[in-house]
Amino acid sequence: MNQDSHYLQKPFITVGAVFEDNIGINDIINNTNNTELDYKGFCYTFKAEIDSDFKAGDYAVVHARNELKIVRTVQIHDAPKIDMNANFEYKWVVQKN
Repeated sequence: MNQDSHYLQKPFITVGAVFEDNIGINDIINNTNNTELDYKGFCYTFKAEIDSDFKAGDYAVVHARNELKIVRTVQIHDAPKIDMNANFEYKWVVQKN
């Protein structure tokens, strides 16, 4: 899939997010830097509006497998992290908590 079209859209950031069952409660309680949480499992990258004011630990609603799912952000990327050779289309965050 051609990833060049991402850069033709309005400015955006990307966030790394995991589905809620992959984050331990201690990771949430002990978070102090608001830019990255420790997590287990796979971290998925989603596009977000540049002014969305995401912090690590925020909840978000995303499209996943043709459903709306709740994820927890664990990474905030001020410069978008887009794999130009990915064989999928990056999805937008639908709603931030």
